[in-house]
Amino acid sequence: MNQITVDDLAAPKISDRGLEILAERAAIPIEFSLKGFLQFAEDASDVPIHRDDDFFQNLERFLLEGDRRGGFSEAGKKLLAAECANLIVQRSRLETLFRDHPEIAEVKIEAPVVIAGIPRSGTTNLSNIMGSDSRLRALSFWESRAPFPSSDPNQNEQLSEEDRAELGRQVMADIHALMPLSRLMYDEGLAL
Repeated sequence: MNQITVDDLAAPKISDRGLEILAERAAIPIEFSLKGFLQFAEDASDVPIHRDDDFFQNLERFLLEGDRRGGFSEAGKKLLAAECANLIVQRSRLETLFRDHPEIAEVKIEAPVVIAGIPRSGTTNLSNIMGSDSRLRALSFWESRAPFPSSDPNQNEQLSEEDRAELGRQVMADIHALMPLSRLMYDEGLAL
């Protein structure tokens, strides 16, 4: 068995491309607050933002706790903010899809397997192992990031599955540039 030694935990060594990515993330024009997330989501969304006060209150608590504990770089704050805004947009697209197509609720999904757990608990490894079984269909990385295409049929820039998969590959490449050892868990193939 190959042994991997991580020798830069205290002072991470970041490649030139990794430093570029961090600078790009730090420049994202988003305020690290619930109001900032919602504004960013509204500006990016092609559907009305789904309002869920309970979810927004919990998200705000999560933000405040993360900010209180500190440790976020400016790039880290902006990246987290943009990720949360994307989740708000995706949730809004889902709600719009269900509103416009209530027949979706009638579709039966036989024996789904859902893996859930806290970070660093082995969920990714379990997902990778189960995804290698040809009897199962694992969720691709791009599908988890952008499961719904634009819900506006009049929008000229509606992204195809291949476009969304390409965006997933770009995100995966950025992850690998920032954290090279992540290749041991997140294979490029997961983006497909």
